[in-house]
Amino acid sequence: MAATSDKSAGAGWLDVGEAAVAGAGMVVFALFAHSLSVPFAFSAAGLTLTAAALVRAVVRSRSPLILFGLAPVARKTALYAALGAALGLALGVWYRWHIGAPPLPEAFKGFALLAAVIGSAEEILYRGYVQGRVGRLGALGAVACAALLHTAYKSALFALPGAAATIDLEFIVAATFIGGLVFGALRQFSGNVLAPLAAHAAFDLVVYAELAAAPWWVWS
Repeated sequence: MAATSDKSAGAGWLDVGEAAVAGAGMVVFALFAHSLSVPFAFSAAGLTLTAAALVRAVVRSRSPLILFGLAPVARKTALYAALGAALGLALGVWYRWHIGAPPLPEAFKGFALLAAVIGSAEEILYRGYVQGRVGRLGALGAVACAALLHTAYKSALFALPGAAATIDLEFIVAATFIGGLVFGALRQFSGNVLAPLAAHAAFDLVVYAELAAAPWWVWS
């Protein structure tokens, strides 16, 4: 059940610490990205921390594709990617039902594709880079660590909104963590990040299909 990762990834506690720094930087970025009372420099500092950790990882890696979980590609990769896409679609339909929207989208507008790109980037960072980088923690530990850091980021993103919004933060925390465990398991079993990436992209396409513009939490 072990995901394939770079030999340097997860080889020592410094790499685990590096992934923690990258995750912490994303939390700082998200926490202050929408704040009206704190300078945006705090948010930029968070991104700088994450960028520094990623640069260190790339420099030490023998293959950026392996580092971010995009390689190797085996016969089972397509099968797991299809499974991930189907799972993402099912979760998207369930979420729409949960919020009282029609189960299936009535149209696909401008933001849907961008939402899928954002979701894919999150998977490359958390299920690809982080989960592979903390392999020293074992398969279950790596899955849980990536899920926790992703949940912390997502929670921080909605914690201090810069616009009036009604957010069920407890639901976001629970759904992100449980979803992260499922997506992390896909990454572990498939040995590649493409399966959770397909799941997240499909979910976002279904959930945000009717949005013509980005919501406040993307940029405001």
